[in-house]
Amino acid sequence: EARRKFRAFNIDSMCVSGRVVLLFCLGNDNPQIWFQDLSCKWFFLCRSFSDYFRLLVMHLGLPNWHYAFTEVGMDPSSKQWFRFLSPERLA
Repeated sequence: EARRKFRAFNIDSMCVSGRVVLLFCLGNDNPQIWFQDLSCKWFFLCRSFSDYFRLLVMHLGLPNWHYAFTEVGMDPSSKQWFRFLSPERLA
C-alpha cells in the first residue's frame, strides 16, 4: 500500500555511501529529499530540490556530506576534509 502513497527516484547515483531520493507523496506537488544510509535508515534532508542544491553547494559536494544530517554523523576522514575546506560548516 505504501507504493500507492509514495514515489521515490534516486537523484545521486554516484553516492556510494547511501541513497539520495526525490520523494513524491500522493496529493503533494512538492517532492522532498531524503537520504538512506548504509544501515537502510531514512533521514530527511530538505523540502525541495532547490534546498538540496543549496545544501550540496554549501557542503562543497564533499563525499559523505549527507551524513551530517544522520544520527551517525560524518566519519573522521570526511570531518578532516570539512576542517580543511569548509571549517565554518563544522562550527
